[in-house]
Amino acid sequence: MTVYVHIGLHKTGTSSIQAFLRKNKPALMERGWLYPRTGWTAGGHHNLAYELLGRKRFSEAAGRLSELAGEIAGAPNAVLSSEEFEFLELDEVRRLKAALDGREARIVVYLRRQDELIGSTYAQQVKMGARMKPFEEYARASLYNPRFDFSQLLARWGGVFGADALDVAVVSGQTEGQRLYDDFLARLGLNDAHDLPRPAKRLNESPTAAEIEILRRAADKARRPGRPPRPQDMLQLQEITSALVGEAPALQGGGRVALSEEMYGRVAARFAHGNARAAALVRSKPMRNALAFGAYEPPQGAEPEPAAVTRAVNKALKRWDFAAQVEA
Repeated sequence: MTVYVHIGLHKTGTSSIQAFLRKNKPALMERGWLYPRTGWTAGGHHNLAYELLGRKRFSEAAGRLSELAGEIAGAPNAVLSSEEFEFLELDEVRRLKAALDGREARIVVYLRRQDELIGSTYAQQVKMGARMKPFEEYARASLYNPRFDFSQLLARWGGVFGADALDVAVVSGQTEGQRLYDDFLARLGLNDAHDLPRPAKRLNESPTAAEIEILRRAADKARRPGRPPRPQDMLQLQEITSALVGEAPALQGGGRVALSEEMYGRVAARFAHGNARAAALVRSKPMRNALAFGAYEPPQGAEPEPAAVTRAVNKALKRWDFAAQVEA
């Protein structure tokens, strides 16, 4: 049997792939691909990663790594998926391999060029209430964050499972929209699964730069020491922000969070060499090209008017239950 371990990365369509696997779990099993229940939480096998990483979010009830071998024993193939696997260090990757109990493994990973990944990751963290600093500060710190050095990630996994076990893809035109599911299925060897229903839309897409700035500033103004906004608080704020942007033409038509030209140059200089090494493991030429840094392209759409953003922040704080609670 072969175990396909999909390790992300974050912000490369992983949530959409997991929704697809959940939706088609019985049909995949009929074709000989098991999407195990052990370690399954929030749609993916995040609990296995939490256990390996020693995270507080680990839950005994969701299943332990030691239980995985028993569930997959009778299946011709199995698929594990969690973007949290990208954070495993060398010893933790070794423990995961040991838990597979000698079964053949394929490590499927989707990369995304760092200038896009940094902006999308920042937006996600703001949505969660975990990031309050301006984007440029986060971008500068990313230059020293090893998670954005793909050559280190691939060296860890390839060092444990073998370079031949790595199946490296890159976010590109070949993964846009519904093409993502076909690309992923092909990596599982399921080229005849076009009948499996796909989610109507991709999940967890990033808001515009204007929405992210309103979210960030509103959450930063409202929070108090020891009283950060909860996930449900941030979800309400996202709904409020989306409505406010819909009401204000000056905030519409903008693009996603993007690097400045100066920061793009620094990111390209920092990661281009590692990307070239990673690209050597990518079979598809268009995907290899998508990992290379080209000339800087200014972000699409108009910059949101600062005064309009400020007005939206003040309105959001008046509508947001969390802001009213911390003021009470």
